[in-house]
Amino acid sequence: MPKRVYTCPASQGGPPAVAPSRAVANFLIALEGQLMSLYPLVPKPGFERYTITVGWNPHQTLFCTVIDFEFDYDAETDSPADYVEIGRSEQILDPGVIVATVEPYAVIPDDLIERLEIDMIEHHVYRRDSANRG
Repeated sequence: MPKRVYTCPASQGGPPAVAPSRAVANFLIALEGQLMSLYPLVPKPGFERYTITVGWNPHQTLFCTVIDFEFDYDAETDSPADYVEIGRSEQILDPGVIVATVEPYAVIPDDLIERLEIDMIEHHVYRRDSANRG
């Protein structure tokens, strides 16, 4: 599974070296030159339409997204599209939570938890003491 590391185009003077999926395109705009890891996962049979990504972002949280970009709201009115996203508005520091979230949709590489843990170590978490918050 290749690791993709993106930087914001503004910091590089151009687009990222590897084009991101649509699932993360808007997220990249907010990065402002900081590094993030991103791992695209292979969908399980029956979920081939889904874009599934996990990673570590510069705001010190793990994240994952599961998005069906091919869902047709006009043709498929009986059920809503599956859309899963965690780690955007809450801090996730347990790689097991990320894996459990995407496991119904994606083939999970054996080393995914280890890769996410390494990303967390390389770009460690800054934890503020709640007593010092103003």
